[in-house]
Order: sequence, then structure tokens, then C-alpha cells
Amino acid sequence: MDPREDRVLPKFSGEVWITVCVTYDDHECENQDTLEEDTVQLIRRAVDNLGGVSANLEDSDLIITNEEEDFMSRADRLYEQANDK
Repeated sequence: MDPREDRVLPKFSGEVWITVCVTYDDHECENQDTLEEDTVQLIRRAVDNLGGVSANLEDSDLIITNEEEDFMSRADRLYEQANDK
């Protein structure tokens, strides 16, 4: 008798949390909320066939890359440049 045949495999219930990061580089979009929701929809479509998987926005770290530099941003940049020398 093979001992592997009598072995009962454990069963699991619960959740496995996975972090997914989508990186954008100068991606044009109407606003941050739209880009975040579009990204969530993209992930949902990608995992749709897995069943029992949901995708929800937890956080984002988006910045506007072509926005005109304000006074404080310019001061910070110049300060950092001066300290890097």
C-alpha cells in the first residue's frame, strides 16, 4: 500500500493579498481619478478569468509631470541642486 494514496491534502479558505504596481511615464489622461479607475479596470479585466478575484484601488503615487513649476517646487529643486554639488 502506497502511503501517498491515503494522504489527505489540507484545504484553505481566506484571502491572499497581492500588491500590483502599474507604472506610468508621462501618460496623458483627463485627471488622476480617471487614470486610477482605468488602471483598476485594466487589472480587473486581466484577472477576470481567475474567478473569485477582485481588484480595488488602495493607493496611488501619481504626480503631474507637465505641470508648471510653482515657487515652492522651484525652491526645493534649486536647494537640492545646490546641495548635490
